[in-house]
Amino acid sequence: MDEFINQWRTALPSAMEAKPYVETVRRLSLLFSLLSICPVIAGCRFNRPLPDRKISDESRKRMKEAKAAKAKAAGKPVAAKADAEEEEDEEVEESEAAAVLRAQTPPPLGVLSVVLLIASELCQCWELFAPIVWKAKKATGPVAVLVETVKKAGASILTAKDYKKKGVMENAFAFIQGALSQSHILASVHGLVMLILLVICLCYVLQFMVLRPGKGMKYQAMVIFRGAALFLPVAIFGVAQSETILKVFKALAYSDVLDAMWLPLRAAALLCATPPQANEKGTSGYFAAFQVASLFGLISCELITDSHGIVKALIDFHARPNPAKLLGSPVLSILAPMVISIVWLYFTHLSRRPNALFFAVMCCCLSQPALLSAIWPKVALTLGMGKASDPAKLVNFLSVLYSGSFMMAILTGGTFSFVGFAVMSHLFSGIHGIENLTLMLEL
Repeated sequence: MDEFINQWRTALPSAMEAKPYVETVRRLSLLFSLLSICPVIAGCRFNRPLPDRKISDESRKRMKEAKAAKAKAAGKPVAAKADAEEEEDEEVEESEAAAVLRAQTPPPLGVLSVVLLIASELCQCWELFAPIVWKAKKATGPVAVLVETVKKAGASILTAKDYKKKGVMENAFAFIQGALSQSHILASVHGLVMLILLVICLCYVLQFMVLRPGKGMKYQAMVIFRGAALFLPVAIFGVAQSETILKVFKALAYSDVLDAMWLPLRAAALLCATPPQANEKGTSGYFAAFQVASLFGLISCELITDSHGIVKALIDFHARPNPAKLLGSPVLSILAPMVISIVWLYFTHLSRRPNALFFAVMCCCLSQPALLSAIWPKVALTLGMGKASDPAKLVNFLSVLYSGSFMMAILTGGTFSFVGFAVMSHLFSGIHGIENLTLMLEL
C-alpha cells in the first residue's frame, strides 16, 4: 500500500509545478459559482408546479356514462356502478392531494438563502459601491480601474492592424480576454455578475412563492399584501436613516469586517438552501454540485499557496495539539466554513442525486491544481497547442467560457433579466452619479 501511495506521489506534479495553475483554478471556482445559479433560475422558471385543470360537469358526466356503459356490458351493472363511483371519488381525492402537495412544495433555494448569498457577494465587492473619489481630475478606486481596463481592452482591439480582417466573434473573444486578463478585474466583474443573477433568482423565487398552485386569487393577494406590509416599514426606515446606515456601512467596511463576513454568509446560505423533496422538487442537485466544486477549488488553492496561513496553522496544531490555538486561526475562520458547507451539501443534497454527485466529483477533479497541471499539457498537445502549453491559454479560454455562461444565465432569466440589470443600473447611478460615470468614460 505504501509503495502504491509513493508511486502516485511521484506521478503527480509537486506543489511548485502546480502553482502556475492556481490562478486557473480560482477562475474555475468563480465559474462554478456562477453556473450554480443557472439551475435555480431554470427550476423556478420552467419547473414551476402548475395548478390542476378543473374537470367540467359535462366531462364528468360523460366519464360517468362511459364507465356505466362499460360496466353494463360486463354484466354487473350494480356492482360496476358502485365501483365506477368509487373510482371517481378516488381520482378526485388523488387530484386534490396532488394539488395540496404541489401547493406545499417549497421554492428552489429559498428566499433566505438567496438573500444571504446577495449579502455574501456584497461583502466581497463592497468597494465597487463606495463613492468615486477624484484626485487631480482623475477618478480613483475599483470602479475607475474597472472602467479604465475595459477602455484599454476596447482600444487595443480597435487599433489592431488586423481588426477589419477578423470576424465579429474573434474580436469579441479578444476583447473579453483582454478585459478579464487580470484577476482583480475578474473578481470585480464576478461580484457585479453574481449580484445581477441573484436579483433575477430572487424575483423568480418570490414569483414561485406567490403563484402557488391550488390557491385562489384571494390567497395570492394576501401573500402579496403581507410581503408589501413587511417590506414597506423596512424601506421607510432605510430611507429615513440612510445617513446613519451609510456611516455604519463605512465603519464595517474600513474595519475589515465585511471582508471577513463573505465566507460565513455564503456558508449560512448553503445551509439554508431548500433540500431536495420526495417529488423531485426543491433545490436542483446541480446547484450543490457546482457549489461543492467551487469551494473545493478555493480549498485546493489555499493548501498550495497558503496565502492565509491555513497550512502553517494545521502544522502547528499537529505538532502541539491544543484546541485553544485554533481560536482566531484561519482554520476556523476560513477552512471550517468551507468544509462544513461541502459536507452539508453532500449529505443533504448530493446523496439524493447520484447524477449530480458524479458531476460534482468530475468538477472537483478539475478544481485541483495538481491534477490540472498533469492533465492540461496532454490535452493541449492533443489539440495542437504545443508540448509545453502555457496555462495563460487556459486562462483565456476560461474568460471566454465565463462570459458565455453569463449570457446563458441571462437568456435563462428571461423577463426578469431586465429587472436585474435595472436594479444594478439604478444602484450604480444612484451611488456614483451618472455625471461621474459619463466623465470617466470620456476621459
